[in-house]
Amino acid sequence: MLSYQEIIDLQDKFLVKAGEILKGSLLSGSFALARAYTQHRTENTVDVFYTGGIPDLPEQIDEFTLQEKKKITRWEVPQTTESTVYSYSSKNRLTINLRLTPDILEGVSGKTPLEIGFFLEDLEGIYYRILLDYLHNPEDFMLALDIAYIDNEYHLVDFFSHFQERFPDFSEEKLRKSFEKTKLQMEKNPFEVKRAFSQQYVNISDTVLKKWLEAKIQEFSE
Repeated sequence: MLSYQEIIDLQDKFLVKAGEILKGSLLSGSFALARAYTQHRTENTVDVFYTGGIPDLPEQIDEFTLQEKKKITRWEVPQTTESTVYSYSSKNRLTINLRLTPDILEGVSGKTPLEIGFFLEDLEGIYYRILLDYLHNPEDFMLALDIAYIDNEYHLVDFFSHFQERFPDFSEEKLRKSFEKTKLQMEKNPFEVKRAFSQQYVNISDTVLKKWLEAKIQEFSE
């Protein structure tokens, strides 16, 4: 198992080369949150959002070799949005999934140019995208973990009212039920949860996340 620093160093090498290919695209989502803002875990899916045309990616990026390319439906609300996922692996057995998604939320927040060619989205925009991901996939407890960390900066109960203005299809009840699904998923698969927390170097325990979920379920029930 690679150490935290080894993972970070390999990801940095990959990002430098990927930034040359995808210059001007936006880094956001869980990867940008963890790397640029909170450092609370590792994430092997690099979320890149683009406008206009996007080049087809090469078979080789630095020491990483393309293993698979597939299309997935990422979001169904506010509109059906497909992503293309390129899975690259290195000789060190690290896999990086480069997920390219058309930017249907262009301009939702500010962004900062990076020397490697990408733009980094502000935390507010990242919050919008992670909430969309989570509400479409509440079984992913790592997304709940990400929201818990952003909750320290942008209190969820307040931010969600702004989120609803942009995405009225999502209610507080749906968010509460999503938290309940996450909690149930964690209770049904405790060993999977602990393994994921260990492999992704999460810097809190799963018990802390469950307590946060319980608090949010209560908060959105009132």
